[in-house]
Amino acid sequence: MYLPWATDQDEELMLRRLRSGQLRALVLDAPWVQYTTALCSDLFITGETVLPVNLGFAFPGDTPDSYLAAFDSALAALDDDGVMDRLQRRFIRPPNTCHT
Repeated sequence: MYLPWATDQDEELMLRRLRSGQLRALVLDAPWVQYTTALCSDLFITGETVLPVNLGFAFPGDTPDSYLAAFDSALAALDDDGVMDRLQRRFIRPPNTCHT
């Protein structure tokens, strides 16, 4: 079944339908699921990620190679310093603060 997912109201409707039993499960974007389940103690993740989640950045075709190299270096430095993990723990998988 396809459900619209373009607005906050669409998200709320999906979660209401899941909680009411109208839906038995949802298959959605992994970072959104991780964040939502961290906020909602009545929801949980089960199983493994169905497909790898590879998020990326897009730049205009005329972006200089030097800028792309600097961007890649900055991302690598953030990852090496543990910043990416800290950001993920804080914003993607925050401590459970259930608001149901």
